[in-house]
Amino acid sequence: MRPSYAIDTACSSSMFALQQAFAAMKSGQCDAAIVGGVNLLLKPTCSLQFHRLSMLSPQGMCKAFDSSGKSKPSD
Repeated sequence: MRPSYAIDTACSSSMFALQQAFAAMKSGQCDAAIVGGVNLLLKPTCSLQFHRLSMLSPQGMCKAFDSSGKSKPSD
């Protein structure tokens, strides 16, 4: 049986899953890997707190790699 994981490390889950897949391929545990990730804010209280802390985009899109994005790594 090949490795199969459900990973929850908050905001870093997708990146950690990708690292785990790379490590499994490098060690020979598997020849290929399928990695997916999603982050859902299902509780209104979480979204409200993130909004109050200005952690959510007022446009509804993060635009992380777009020159029109409003945040930068030092923010």
